[in-house]
Amino acid sequence: MATCRHGLLQPWDIADWPGSRQYRFKGHYAQVVLWSQLGQCDCWVAAANGRLLVSFAVGLLDTHDLPGLRRALWSRDEKGTRQFSQACSLSR
Repeated sequence: MATCRHGLLQPWDIADWPGSRQYRFKGHYAQVVLWSQLGQCDCWVAAANGRLLVSFAVGLLDTHDLPGLRRALWSRDEKGTRQFSQACSLSR
């Protein structure tokens, strides 16, 4: 959450399905939604284009407060999978 709060606006968070809490963040280049439940947090990340998505994902991967993110990143399509793979190779 601190990572998202640092570079993005948090217009609202709500208690609703699919998790006990939802946190929504947005910026000029990316949007993030976190669904939080006891012992698990899922997220959705979107960006204006592929280059910005890779850049944003590298920033997330380079933080130390998101352990396991490298193993957890996935996309529903091949293009997103390639972009996340590129982000993993560019991150520290």
